Amino acid sequence: MASPRDHRKPYTYQSMFWSDLGPKIGYEAIGRIDAKLNTKSFWTEGEEYKTGVVFYLDDHEIVGVLMMNLHERLQVAKMSLKQKDSNLANIIKSFNLYDANWT
Repeated sequence: MASPRDHRKPYTYQSMFWSDLGPKIGYEAIGRIDAKLNTKSFWTEGEEYKTGVVFYLDDHEIVGVLMMNLHERLQVAKMSLKQKDSNLANIIKSFNLYDANWT
């Protein structure tokens, strides 16, 4: 007879958090957001409230993503946590950060 342990499923849920700091300022984050980690960030220029993505890195691996004023990109952030490509310049393209049509 199979025990209940034989039917366990891996825990794959990735927690996230967000906040709206005002009508024009907000962020969403997923993964490990820790000041002790190395970071690499990408920001737009010339806006009143900047839009950007901060990658949190542990030994060149993305372990956390913070998106500032960049909403509805949580699935993209989740996928970037699974990326084995360490070229952040390639990964940031999937966020459409510099897309002029973004609202």
